[in-house]
Amino acid sequence: MIVIQQHTPEEIRAIYQEGEEAVLKLVIELQTVLSTLAARLQALEDQQAKNSRSSSKPPGSDGLKKPRRRSLR
Repeated sequence: MIVIQQHTPEEIRAIYQEGEEAVLKLVIELQTVLSTLAARLQALEDQQAKNSRSSSKPPGSDGLKKPRRRSLR
């Protein structure tokens, strides 16, 4: 589980007043969290996109939605 600390405007101003190093530390921390969340989102989207035609899943796991048939023309 990723814990994201919510900073109040006052806390952000205090970090800014501490100087460049404090701001840099906060930005790096936020980039790390964003990168982790982006990777988790991509994994979930990849998992959701799988069906019996695009993986080794059995056809019964595709759900009740019927696959679209392509026109033979």
